[in-house]
Amino acid sequence: MTMKFLTIRKIATLALLLFACSTMAKAQIFEVESQESSVYYDGTPYSFSFFWGSKEDKKPRNRSYRSLEAHWTGLGMSFMSYDDNVPNSALKQSRSHAFSFNMIGYKKQFSNSKMLLVSGIGLDWHRYHFDSQAYVQKIDGVTQFVPLEPGLRHKDSKMLAYYVTFPLLLEYHLSPNSIYISGGVQAFLKCYSKSQVEYYDENDGYHRRFLGHGQNLRPIDFKCRFQVGLRGISAFGYYSLTSMFRNNADPDLKMWSVGVHLHL
Repeated sequence: MTMKFLTIRKIATLALLLFACSTMAKAQIFEVESQESSVYYDGTPYSFSFFWGSKEDKKPRNRSYRSLEAHWTGLGMSFMSYDDNVPNSALKQSRSHAFSFNMIGYKKQFSNSKMLLVSGIGLDWHRYHFDSQAYVQKIDGVTQFVPLEPGLRHKDSKMLAYYVTFPLLLEYHLSPNSIYISGGVQAFLKCYSKSQVEYYDENDGYHRRFLGHGQNLRPIDFKCRFQVGLRGISAFGYYSLTSMFRNNADPDLKMWSVGVHLHL
């Protein structure tokens, strides 16, 4: 009876040791270096071997870059300007803004790399306020900055333009979904524009004069865009390679802007 009890105890102890070792070795077996262990119980040796899996073997390369977020959609605001080398064309930069709402985005990641191809659709509202005593008007098919008539007191003159935008950008992540830079070209499709001037007459009477639509603004414009950001906020800038007006006889003004974008 005592011998039978000792045999059962040996078997139970050995089973517990094997279970503990198999748990430490985990369920998956990898092709790495094997180790051998021996256990002595009542003078009898019991030998077994097991494999230790390496965590490095289970990690795919560039694991943190497998799914990167693109930074196009969201809300943005920028200050606009241009080289005012045309008489009476000076901008009131503190009031000349561009607002953007980018609502649709598309991304294509190059394998598991840090690079994305980004596109989408957005809306832009441009408001140009002029600092000189002049307004923008198309006369005989040519856009001109016209000085306000003598005796009138200038209040404000502005030009508005609304666009649908389509970007084509390359975005590079310096760290996964944290620090990134992007650059490329953005197309602006003009949907609406107008120009107007506000002034007071000699009797301090207020007047607003509508000066027409169009003003020879380009129906399709292309601007270079550069952006650098940290997570959900970025600083960006535009620069136009061509004049904002389409005809050779129109003023040659290349627009640029800098601003901030909040990504949603």
